[in-house]
This record gives sequence, structure tokens and C-alpha cells, in this order.
Amino acid sequence: PQKIHLSIDKPDWAAVTISNPDVYPDIVENEYSEIQTTISIHVYKEAPARPYTLTIRAESQQLGRVPAASGEAQFDIIPDFIPLITATTDEPTKEAGPLTTVTFPIKITNNGNKESIVRVIDVTVPDGWSSPIPTPTQIVIPQGGTGTLTISVTTPAGFGWVPGQVGTVNVRFLIQKSPPPQTAQITEANYYTLALQLRSSGSGIIGLGIGIVAIIVIIIVLFTILLKKKAGKQQ
Repeated sequence: PQKIHLSIDKPDWAAVTISNPDVYPDIVENEYSEIQTTISIHVYKEAPARPYTLTIRAESQQLGRVPAASGEAQFDIIPDFIPLITATTDEPTKEAGPLTTVTFPIKITNNGNKESIVRVIDVTVPDGWSSPIPTPTQIVIPQGGTGTLTISVTTPAGFGWVPGQVGTVNVRFLIQKSPPPQTAQITEANYYTLALQLRSSGSGIIGLGIGIVAIIVIIIVLFTILLKKKAGKQQ
């Protein structure tokens, strides 16, 4: 049989192996011979999500009257999009009092393998709190780049009077490749959730105490004035 050696050019972001790089088809005059082998492709995480052309080469040495020959074939592969981000903020926990609006600038890093669209789809807050979806709701981040979205949260009137109160805010992101395909399969891997917290500063109870003291002072002043007026009438 004739030995044919198979080789393949591969990118740095993939491991490509041929199960049998040397194959030995039977040579029959004026007939085609066929033999099969398997190519395995393992794509690394950093593989760019765009088409890439693999080239397979086949080479044989001269064997008797059969001359040396070579040929090649090409086929395209497209690595899947990896939706991978990290979202951080300098102060994930902040202090707040009653009816206080607090902002969280969130830095988002695109660790995926393609330019990505990151969109805020939901902000979950405790009952009575408010947190509108930010404007803009989404940003486009290049591969390896960063972007910022800002979340605003407003506490209710009943929060902040007692020290130690805590409220948790969950921000849910959707990650898609840019530009988004007309039909895309969304899985749990396309979502990312960041948890933020607000703690009571106790300023509410302080404010209440000041208010009570002020009321007591006013009552004392009024009472003193009334006593003076009453004493004047008796004279």
C-alpha cells in the first residue's frame, strides 16, 4: 500500500489532532481508493468567535510506478461565542438613610471571545424601594475592553431609622455577541448577576432625636411665655 501523510495548519487558540496522520490506502490501477480518518478540534476559551479556515494537506512519496503527489482541502470552523464578563463596583456596600438615592457605577470587563453587548434586564430591590432600569440600558464592549453602567437605588421612608438595617439589590445582565444574530440561543451562561447592598446609616433616628428635642424646646418656650403672661395678669 501507498503511505499518505496528513498534516493540518492550526491556529494558536485550538488543539487539532488527526487520529491517523499516516494512512495506507490500497493502490489498484485505474481505480479510486478511499480511506477514512478522524480530525479532532478542541477550541480554547480565548478562540475568537469568527470563521477560520483550516487547511489539510496530504503528501505521498513515490512508490514504484506511482509518482509522489500532494493535495490539500479546506474547511471552515466557527468557534462558539463565550459570554463572559466580570462586573465590579468600588463600593458594593453603601450607607443610606430614609428616602436616599444612591448610585453605583458598575465597571464591566468583557472576558469573552468577541465584542459583546451587555444589557441590564432587571434590577431587583426590596419591597418599597425603587431602582429604574438605567439609561442607557446597554453598552457595547470590545473583546478585552471595559465599560461602565450606573445603577440608582432610592430607599423608602421607613429605611434608615434603625442602625443595622440592610437591603440587597440584585442587578441582572444579559450578554450577547455584537452584532447580535437574528436568531440566537440564550442559555443561563448568557446571564450575570451582581449583588449590591445598602446599610442603614442610623441618620434617621438621629434626625428623629433632633426633631424631638426641637419640639420639646418649643414646648418649653411656649410654656414659659404662657407662665409669664399669666404672672403679668395676676400683678
